[in-house]
Amino acid sequence: MKRSIYLVLMVFIFTFILCKSEYPVHRANNNFDSSGTYQKSEKIDHSMIIEPIIDVNENLSINHLDVFESKDGMLKMDSGKQRVELLGEYVSGSDHNHTLFTNLRVTNTDTNEIIVDRRIVDNSTGIPELFLADFTGDKLDEIMVVIHSGAIHDYEKEYQFYSLVNHNLISLPYEGLLDDESLSFSIENDKGKFHSKKLNVQYEVNLPEKLLELYKSGTELNPNKNYIFEPMYIETDGVYGLKGDLYIVDSGSKEFIARFEMIYKFKESKWVLVKLKLLKSN
Repeated sequence: MKRSIYLVLMVFIFTFILCKSEYPVHRANNNFDSSGTYQKSEKIDHSMIIEPIIDVNENLSINHLDVFESKDGMLKMDSGKQRVELLGEYVSGSDHNHTLFTNLRVTNTDTNEIIVDRRIVDNSTGIPELFLADFTGDKLDEIMVVIHSGAIHDYEKEYQFYSLVNHNLISLPYEGLLDDESLSFSIENDKGKFHSKKLNVQYEVNLPEKLLELYKSGTELNPNKNYIFEPMYIETDGVYGLKGDLYIVDSGSKEFIARFEMIYKFKESKWVLVKLKLLKSN
C-alpha cells in the first residue's frame, strides 16, 4: 500500500514539474501557434519613433574631431566634449521590403548626459542608409544626416523625405534624385522645394535655420553640390559589400571640407559599417 502511494506521489510530482517548465513558454510567446510550432512574424512596427530627450544644442563646440573605424555598425565621432553615435539596424521583411532602424545619439562626454536620442525608421530597399554629421567651422551648428536609399519603393512609387529632430535633420535619397541633373531647389515660405523634371515629381521639406540664413543672405544652394557619395559594390570571401568615397562640401561656401572612405558589408542580414577612414581634409 505504501509503495503504491509512493508511486502515485512520484508521478504527480513529475507531471507537475513538466507542466511548470513547458506550458508557460508557449503561453508567454505569442509566436507559438496552438500546436506549439513557432511562427516567425514578418510584421515590422513602423511606429517606433523616439522623441529627442532635449533639443539639439546649437553651441556644441568642435575643438578636435577624431574619426574611429566602426564596429558592429556604429559610427562614432568624438569632439572631446560631445560624442555623436549612429547605429543602423537592417531588418529584412516580406515581399523584398526592408526596414532600417537608425539610432542617433549625442552624448556629453563629461557628464554622460544624453543630448539627443532619436530612432529613425526608414523603409528602403537595397543600398543601406549612410550617415553624416555636418560640421561647419568651429561649431556643430546642426546635425544633418543624409539618407541614401537604393531604389524607389516598388509598392509606393515615391521617395521619402524626413525632417527630424526639430528640423535639424534632412535626408535625401541618393539614387535618382542626386543623380538627376534636372533637379532644382528653391525656398518658398521658408520651405525647401525639390523639383525633378526627369522624374516629374516635387517634394517640400522643412529646412534647418542654418540653410534658411544662407539662402536669405543670397547664397545659392544646390543639393547636387553639398553631399556626394559614389558607391561601388564589392565582394570579398563571399561577403557582399558597398564601398565608396564620401565627399563633404560646405553648403554655404561650397568649399571642400573632407573626404572619407566608407565600406559597408552585408553580414547576418544586416548592412554593417565596417570602415570609416578620413582620406583628406582641408
